[in-house]
Amino acid sequence: MDENPHTPSLPFEDHPLDLRPERPYVAVQRGELSLALFVEQVKGVRYDAALKASLRDYGQLQEIVVHFNGHHIIADGLRRTAALIDLAREQGQSLEDSTVSAKVYATGADHFVPLATLTSNHVRSTNAAAELRAIEQLLKAGLSEQHIAHQTGIRLSTIRRRMKLLRLSPALRRAFDDGRVATGVAEKAARLPGPLQQSLEDILAATGKVTGADVRIVRQAQVHQAMQRLTLDDTPDAADVLEDSVSNDALRALLKTPGATLAGEALRQVVEELLLLREGSAA
Repeated sequence: MDENPHTPSLPFEDHPLDLRPERPYVAVQRGELSLALFVEQVKGVRYDAALKASLRDYGQLQEIVVHFNGHHIIADGLRRTAALIDLAREQGQSLEDSTVSAKVYATGADHFVPLATLTSNHVRSTNAAAELRAIEQLLKAGLSEQHIAHQTGIRLSTIRRRMKLLRLSPALRRAFDDGRVATGVAEKAARLPGPLQQSLEDILAATGKVTGADVRIVRQAQVHQAMQRLTLDDTPDAADVLEDSVSNDALRALLKTPGATLAGEALRQVVEELLLLREGSAA
């Protein structure tokens, strides 16, 4: 039977059916939320003066990401929210009446919230701490590094670099999250063994921050202590090995020659610590 020429064709008739499973529905809303909701969450959060100046001069240009699970929890945008709260206070405005633009994900969006955080960071200046939190959540949810990279467009090498920050001690991690430890310093600290990170925690407790100079001092002290444990008379090649003129590649080659080149486990440990010091200083 001929088709009725007056019957309009459906818009998808000329296209093959998409048989992939439907994406799970996630409730998300955009809107303005009272800054008073987030006062406790942003306590102690640090931000650059340039961020506050930008918000004052141009307003909020990008939404924060919020997860609602009975409470509004900021997943991305702690620094912007903290700056907006300070601006409102400086201008004598009520926090209850002052707002922040937000994209709010409902309960059940466990995968989507960190993915939204990573994507948001990818299109603006990077917040490494927010990226790390999001990656950590996605890994715990069972997503692979490759899946995270595919979904967000972030390079796999960047994701793996962030993951190395998971080696930070709890105290250093908290300081990194709230801005007391810069990203570059955190990356160097994460490569240190537990006892050296403990030394950095002591510095953090005394000064409220950790700097690149602090990391270098801690490393140098460790190498010097290890060198003092050596008896150079028993290991005559030690003086030559520890000369500054010996390259890192040469030191690595020595470590691959058990016993024959390095006289004793103590010297081997010093060489390993010296390599750690050099490589960390160059990073």
